[in-house]
Amino acid sequence: MKTVRRVLGCLLILGITLSVIGCTPSKKIQNNVLSYLQDKYGDELSFEYIDYTQDKGASGRYEVDARCTTDGTEFQIYVYSSLFITDSYSVVLANGAMDKAIRELFLTKDYSFYIEKITWKNLFEDGTTDYRFRTVEHPNIVDIREANRIYRVTLTPDHTPEQYISWMFNFLYDMKDSGAEVEDISFEFPYGDDTFIVHTDYATIAEFGFGQVLYKIVPVIEEEAARPKNLFSIDDVITIEMRGVVEGTENSVIRTVG
Repeated sequence: MKTVRRVLGCLLILGITLSVIGCTPSKKIQNNVLSYLQDKYGDELSFEYIDYTQDKGASGRYEVDARCTTDGTEFQIYVYSSLFITDSYSVVLANGAMDKAIRELFLTKDYSFYIEKITWKNLFEDGTTDYRFRTVEHPNIVDIREANRIYRVTLTPDHTPEQYISWMFNFLYDMKDSGAEVEDISFEFPYGDDTFIVHTDYATIAEFGFGQVLYKIVPVIEEEAARPKNLFSIDDVITIEMRGVVEGTENSVIRTVG
């Protein structure tokens, strides 16, 4: 019996040790990350860990969830090695500031409640393949007139295609009235079992008008949502180029597995 208890005790200690090792990055990783953040942002900001995971694939990177304790911003850090660390602090802060600026301006609009999230800039740098986070200079200072390109506007679920299209039009017209003629934007919304992403711009909606866009795009959304699913396409993402669909251009609708 003593032997059994001794073995069980050893296993318990081993389990606790492994769980601690599995939940805390090595001290070297922690020190490298904190030094990196201090070098990049200076002593006026302080940061802390929240949690982390490690990619078991080819990259082997640590994916650290962190928080700026100075302003409460939560963001991610990717640690590939002591020589390559990249963080999303500034772009997350800038996106939050722009989201707030647009929401405050559109607070009285009847569709503002249905905007779930406004992501001004893609978290990752354009044209990179290594998931390098974007750095934004002066992320606390944003002007709605700078939002002539918006990476993603996420709309709330459980609405009709007609409603989604109408909110896109309202949003782009209101942005124009506010001094930002949006040259590139994507709207995301769930419909059926799929996620739809519609790429458009102010010029397209101004040229074709609500009626023609609605007439062309709603049947496409309904058809794609009704398409039979197989085992690997339950969470499909359908990307729609608004101008291409209205003009009847080929390859304006792309379905990918999310």
